[in-house]
Amino acid sequence: MEINSNKKVLVLDDSDERVKCFKSTFKDCDIDVTDDPILACDMIKNNKYSVIFLDHDLGDSRPSGREVTKMLMNEPLIEKMFIVIHTNNPSA
Repeated sequence: MEINSNKKVLVLDDSDERVKCFKSTFKDCDIDVTDDPILACDMIKNNKYSVIFLDHDLGDSRPSGREVTKMLMNEPLIEKMFIVIHTNNPSA
């Protein structure tokens, strides 16, 4: 999938360093960022994203990116979105 300037991207991540990397990589895209998994669910339900990057491990008791995907499985819009679950945690 080519991601160009007319694409809308969502990043769920709690690392400022990784958020900077995503913003740099997708600088020509319309990018939304949050570290709140519940807010990410609402954003996904209310926007048409081309690609969604979800952090696997948010580092506390909040739902993970994987759990966000499970919460959204019955949403019709999710079928047309490309979802990537990423981590910087080698044990994940």
